[in-house]
Amino acid sequence: MYMLGFRVKVSGREHIKKAEELGAIAVFNHSSYVDALIMMYMLAPSGVTKASLSNLPVIKYIIKAYQVIFLREERPDTSVHNGSVSGSSSVQNGTSSDFTSDSKNGKLQLNGSGSLSSSSSGSHKARKPNPHAYIVTGSATEVLKARVSDPTYGKPGGYPLIAIAPEGTCGDGRGLLEYRTGAFVPGVPVLPLCIKYGIGSHNPAWGQVYSVGWHFVRLMCQWRNEVEVTVLPPYVPSPEERADPRLFAANVRSLMGAAAGLPPQPHSYAHFLALKKLKVVVDWSGTAVLAPPGVVEADGTIDFAKHGMLM
Repeated sequence: MYMLGFRVKVSGREHIKKAEELGAIAVFNHSSYVDALIMMYMLAPSGVTKASLSNLPVIKYIIKAYQVIFLREERPDTSVHNGSVSGSSSVQNGTSSDFTSDSKNGKLQLNGSGSLSSSSSGSHKARKPNPHAYIVTGSATEVLKARVSDPTYGKPGGYPLIAIAPEGTCGDGRGLLEYRTGAFVPGVPVLPLCIKYGIGSHNPAWGQVYSVGWHFVRLMCQWRNEVEVTVLPPYVPSPEERADPRLFAANVRSLMGAAAGLPPQPHSYAHFLALKKLKVVVDWSGTAVLAPPGVVEADGTIDFAKHGMLM
């Protein structure tokens, strides 16, 4: 982290031991590739990530050592019902601009210019499967339940704690996207970790950008980067929350947002898939949105229904 110019402030580290005793799942808000380094530094956890990472040179061996569960990536098929898109994308210009969703007419407003935050960019080249990676082909929920119920889970010499980003993709670092329920379905306690970056001339948040390499160079050239990590006490779900993962996820999201000063945003993973399908990215400078002709309307909105994405 220091090599990236980061100054890291951590509070609540004492709660990790209790989480290990409870066999908890660690959950964290996701906005940058730097999050992975933070989680390795804090917990050395296992995790859940996309299968394409199992083929990255050198990194794939490190990920394998952490006993990560790999999931097949969802394709950008973004048919959404009831006139709204549940998604996770936002635009920023170094100050406060973002996407504003309009569920009434199925549009997404691009306010200002900046860097679009989500989980990946561009098209993926076909890669040969990694025979040494544990890639889930069935129910990821059942695999997760089996892992956390293993007697060695969270114990020395056994499975490390699993860390999951319930947003499912990267936000813009200024708020929390809608939480998916995967981490909450097992009904076990969770350990909330709130990550908040100091946003200077370059936002560490990334995703649907024109050049990931250039984004990294800009991050390295920023004179000082700051991040604050707040580890909250383990959250033990009530019987009602165990029976309703959506309620469990919503309550943990509210708790983390209040602790980190990150307001909830009306966006989720489906926004990322929609924008990826429409090939909307941010330019190399992080100050302008790039999109094919006809995607962005004159008023700065994206009409998903026009592109056959709303039903």
